Amino acid sequence: AKHAMREMNLINWETGEYDPSLTHPSPVLFVDLEGTFDYEWASRIGIPRESFEDYNYHIQPINGEMAANTILSAIESRTFGLIIVDSNEAFVSIKTIEKAAEENVMCDRAKILARMYRVGQANLLHAIDKERPWRTPTVLCLNQLRESIGTLHTSWFPPGGRAQLQYSSTIIQFNAPLVRDSTTKSYGM
Repeated sequence: AKHAMREMNLINWETGEYDPSLTHPSPVLFVDLEGTFDYEWASRIGIPRESFEDYNYHIQPINGEMAANTILSAIESRTFGLIIVDSNEAFVSIKTIEKAAEENVMCDRAKILARMYRVGQANLLHAIDKERPWRTPTVLCLNQLRESIGTLHTSWFPPGGRAQLQYSSTIIQFNAPLVRDSTTKSYGM
């Protein structure tokens, strides 16, 4: 995601041309729900810390609803060339935050994400800039796959339900290699 951020910064926001001098870098919004953004690593790949005061924005919403509303507003504003969401797994609702650990809130993440994808897709369609296509925002959501519950075979799906599979234009999946554990004769990741 940080490499994508750096590449987006190299696109001139005014002309759409490759611009390593960063004359008018394309702005990026990093929505950090997990709170794991590493400024040191970002600076090592060419994203200086000062850029977050000028053209990159790093926010840490305190709940999933706030994150979804921020993302939808960012798409609608057409201010950013790239919006990175880290990660869909961390979309925790206000209800879940306020409840005790033993109280269960079902499907809250799925409801937030489904709404965000549904409304976000409509906002993205309206945000298409045919004259300056580089200004049409791209949303990059980072996820971890989860094992489904209640099935006889192992199946994997994105956190928060299947809405992402329906509304995404591109899904890139990286899998860790399976490693054979000689003590249990099973495979694990």
